[in-house]
Amino acid sequence: MGKKKPNPKLQIWIDARKRHRLSHAQVQMARELGMNPKRLGKKDNHRQEPWKMPLPQFIEHLYFERFGKERPDVVTSIEEKVRREETRKAERREARSLAREQAATRDESARRHESTRREEVTIMEEYSPASDPDPEAWLALDEADRIALVQANHDDPHLDARRAHLHAVVHSIVETQLAADDPPEVRATLRRLITEGLDRHDAIHAIGSLIAEQLHAMMGGGGETTEPTEAYRRKLAEITASRWRAM
Repeated sequence: MGKKKPNPKLQIWIDARKRHRLSHAQVQMARELGMNPKRLGKKDNHRQEPWKMPLPQFIEHLYFERFGKERPDVVTSIEEKVRREETRKAERREARSLAREQAATRDESARRHESTRREEVTIMEEYSPASDPDPEAWLALDEADRIALVQANHDDPHLDARRAHLHAVVHSIVETQLAADDPPEVRATLRRLITEGLDRHDAIHAIGSLIAEQLHAMMGGGGETTEPTEAYRRKLAEITASRWRAM
């Protein structure tokens, strides 16, 4: 790849330095004085107009009058300015590239972590209403698998196939609400019912009976006129171990 040309505004000063045989210091002085490089030719004509100073001395004279010193404290050539600017640009490009690589690495690391976390979630093969299932493992199952798992590990000889399936559906809904903690009143009600003397299985049944009532009312078009969730939360607050045993 060929050498990149400087910024046109700087290149014109390089051309003026060569054309008028100026030093790097004189170019810097002319720039600090605000001189126009395109108009230096009108001042560099002392051979035609002998009363004029040569351009290099004229620049130095103006600089001394303006700033009270013969030359800048530090002289930097246009070429050096170009090199420094290119270096800064290259550093900025490298920094942006590094930032993109780091962001991509973080994203990939997060994806791998999430993938690993999901792989580590235990695939549930058994279910017991007597103990809390692992929330992540339970929620990782789809609805059909949850129902099938409950039904496979929850035999009740008093229920026919249709009622057994409906019983498993309600059981699954309660366990899903507990695993997701949504609504949170379900978990609080379960703990309260156990404190009142029910085992976990019966406490699930007590909460499930409220869901069954709500489903029945919704399918029949009757029952509560308030929002289902509001009515459900109210019934959760009202249910007690003694009231459920009396049903």
